[in-house]
Amino acid sequence: MRKYDTPHTDTLDAYNAEIGAIGLDQVLNISIIVDDKLKPEIYKVAKCSPSEKYKTGDDINIYLNEDIFHQLPDNLQKLAIVESLAGISYDYDKEAPVLSKPDFFAFSGVISKYSYDEVVVLKESIRSLYQAGKEQEDASKAVTK
Repeated sequence: MRKYDTPHTDTLDAYNAEIGAIGLDQVLNISIIVDDKLKPEIYKVAKCSPSEKYKTGDDINIYLNEDIFHQLPDNLQKLAIVESLAGISYDYDKEAPVLSKPDFFAFSGVISKYSYDEVVVLKESIRSLYQAGKEQEDASKAVTK
């Protein structure tokens, strides 16, 4: 069974600032949920089911591997937040949240706001952090055998 947790205050504040900056807080309730077992990406965005919306009032859940997130430098943390929010929009006609898939390796709006090279650095940094964690886990398993 997966273990979920509440994000640290600084993580939540950073997300709330970006959510407010793009205006999603006016139309959607977005929750950040820590899932440090999330792999290979640092985040996963999901619509809430009708029953979950009824119980919590949330429209969207963003699952975040906060352990990996906090190992990134501040500029890449902000980039990861922006990228995780880039595919979320609201359909006023249907009065429902909309999740879009990336149209490229990352969202084109994120690439134009930052740069392709910065997005590549983000993806490679996350991949190498996961690899280092796996190597450390494998080494500790080898020692116990």
